[in-house]
Amino acid sequence: MADLIVSTLTQGLIFALLSYGVYITYSVLDFPDLTVDSSFPLGAAVTAILLLQGVNPWVTLLCAAGAGAVAGLCTGLIHVKLKVRDLLSGITSDTAPVPEARTDDYYKKRPCKDLAVCAAEILERKLEERKAQDLEKNGQK
Repeated sequence: MADLIVSTLTQGLIFALLSYGVYITYSVLDFPDLTVDSSFPLGAAVTAILLLQGVNPWVTLLCAAGAGAVAGLCTGLIHVKLKVRDLLSGITSDTAPVPEARTDDYYKKRPCKDLAVCAAEILERKLEERKAQDLEKNGQK
């Protein structure tokens, strides 16, 4: 029961940081910046990739924060230098005014299927490597 309370409080405090970021950009700075919302999954992705590579967690933390900072910097540069409206500078959008027709050729040139297969193969290799490492560790004990 105590573990449940601790994990609930931990998650709540993490989401409180996100809500502070949203509050500051929307209310205090009067800048509806959606980079705040997207920098959390970006940081999580950077963290997951680096931890799987065996990078020190403290270095991983700095890299994840740096990735979020770069995302915010890009949003700021798009808004200030390119004069894109504040809300749109934080959103990655498709620039085509009319969506392309969904024909067989459209789906043939899209890499989604190939990317999903590639990601599944990479994940399977990593899991097999991790399993072999765990078996090796248990065998040495």
